Amino acid sequence: MLSKPQIKLIASLEQKKFRRELGLFVAEGAKIAQEILQSSLKVTNLYAAGNWLRENHHFYKNLDANIVHEVGDREMKSISFLSTHSPVLLLVQIPEPSAYIPLSKNALSLGLQSIRDPGNLGTIIRLADWYGLEQVFCSEDCADVYSPKTIQATMGSISRVKIQYTDLLELLDENRIDSFAATPSGETDIHTLEAKPPGILLIGNESAGLSEALLAKATYGVKISRFGEAESLNAAIATGILLDNFKRIFG
Repeated sequence: MLSKPQIKLIASLEQKKFRRELGLFVAEGAKIAQEILQSSLKVTNLYAAGNWLRENHHFYKNLDANIVHEVGDREMKSISFLSTHSPVLLLVQIPEPSAYIPLSKNALSLGLQSIRDPGNLGTIIRLADWYGLEQVFCSEDCADVYSPKTIQATMGSISRVKIQYTDLLELLDENRIDSFAATPSGETDIHTLEAKPPGILLIGNESAGLSEALLAKATYGVKISRFGEAESLNAAIATGILLDNFKRIFG
């Protein structure tokens, strides 16, 4: 049975303040749990239904038995952050920030400015993983990558993609490579762009877009041409379209 302090600790991790103080985040759901348990991320506690534990022992067999907790349906519901609780929830140690890989070492990098919606941020991380990007750079005012909603939206990709919070203007100054600013006013359509790696794709805020300072510093302004009447695309959808085209362009 879960103790009140355990339940209180898990509930506190919904807030960024306590995630940072405790150095922990919550990962919930069968697929996400399997991905993280097979990664280098350190799991500090595993809470799961009996059926899940019996069917998935091979995923957690290397964990200390003292941090594996079988919990009942009512208890899982009490600690879940989802509208419909999952059969497994992990507490995971937030990794120490590591030095980023120089942008020149990757064909394409991704820079995000002021992406404040956790679902969008998590989906973009998942897209980066799909297209083979090793790291994503976020401005300091982006959503917290370790919030439950962001982690859920990554669907396990958080275990493979490195996230760096940094000043994007300084990042561009330190790395002399082509930068591609996604903007509706871009002079080049992504479908006609001709470019060579390495490069960094810059994606801006869902409503305001990229700052004037980043637009001015970018090598190219790229756009996705509209053929219908929709007013706009959200940041994650636009990122998916752009990444797919950069994969075609860069090979």
